[in-house]
Amino acid sequence: MDTLYDPQFWNGLWQIIVVNILLSGDNAVVIALACRNLPDRYRNPAIFAGSAGAVVIRIVFCLIIAWLLAIPAIKLIGGLLLLWIGVKLMVPEHEDGGGGVKGAGNLWGAIQTIVIADVVMSLDNVIGIVAAAKGDMVLIVIGIVMSVPLIVFGSQLLLKVLNRFPILVIAGAGLLGWLGGEIIAGDVLVHHWIEDNTGQWGERIAAAVGAAIVVGLGLYMKRRAEAKVVVEIQEPIREEAGMAAEPICTLVPYDGSPNAERALNFALRLAKAVPGSRLEIANVQIPVGGAVSMFINEADIKDYHRDEGMKTLAPAIAAAKKAGVPFGHRIGVGQPGPTIAALAKQHKCTQIVMGTRGLGSAMGLLLGSVATDVIHHADVPITLVK
Repeated sequence: MDTLYDPQFWNGLWQIIVVNILLSGDNAVVIALACRNLPDRYRNPAIFAGSAGAVVIRIVFCLIIAWLLAIPAIKLIGGLLLLWIGVKLMVPEHEDGGGGVKGAGNLWGAIQTIVIADVVMSLDNVIGIVAAAKGDMVLIVIGIVMSVPLIVFGSQLLLKVLNRFPILVIAGAGLLGWLGGEIIAGDVLVHHWIEDNTGQWGERIAAAVGAAIVVGLGLYMKRRAEAKVVVEIQEPIREEAGMAAEPICTLVPYDGSPNAERALNFALRLAKAVPGSRLEIANVQIPVGGAVSMFINEADIKDYHRDEGMKTLAPAIAAAKKAGVPFGHRIGVGQPGPTIAALAKQHKCTQIVMGTRGLGSAMGLLLGSVATDVIHHADVPITLVK
């Protein structure tokens, strides 16, 4: 009972939940895709059964990893691996579909896909969880059981929050670096050397250095990856009739947020005021991790992006039809900044109109701004609507 009043217990618990959520995005997508072709009556049983299997597997893996970390030099290896996992968390992944299996059409097939995917994809989660728990199995079990429902039922919301506020991903990567530094400092091969050279603060200093390495290297690799990004653009689903031969074109990125609604309304007023104008209303889907394509084939992943994109675009399409403005709607897959810029170029748009949170330059840089990213990549004028 005293455990409930121990600050270290609660600190470890929140770290486990954060790590599990940050590193389980691909698992959540696999669950959604594996069950999307099931009849409604089988979908929830498949999610519950598959998730229960995933919980058991993670607990067993955590037991094995916790035992291994007691062996000299294994903590050192595990800590270095955790640093690399933190760096990779910050670097955008891109789909490489084609080798996966089709979304299951029966209950057992969906459960099997979910469980097998979790076995293959959960090593990073398990290492992070064990590091946060410091070998406390009660913490491990409670943390996994609490975080899995969040992953299963809140995956889309969590992904949208993380995409809208990149600072949260950076903070999560820093947490993994901190835990990695702590693990390295605790290995018997280096512990005494660190203690002799840094005193009682050795573990904290190693943790801070680990966090700094992960964030610094992650930001560097992220910039390089985005500079080389190959944007995947889906074929237009439909283009409304009535477009002029050489119209003035405005691209409006739309994600259903209040900022996007304001930008859309502004663009619609412009289009109605200037004869011959048209809109391209675009939704950008963030690519699922490359590991997902091991279990889900390329066609199902594209269908998933198309369905999610169309759900988001539905209000914007209705507003454009009501306004009587010629328009097309597009769904792109990639990182928001370069994908929006590529869509504007592909469809010969003469300007981009997009919503903004109205942050100052310093705060926008800190929190991560899609508008700033678009400005960096686009070669047409951009109007920001507050």
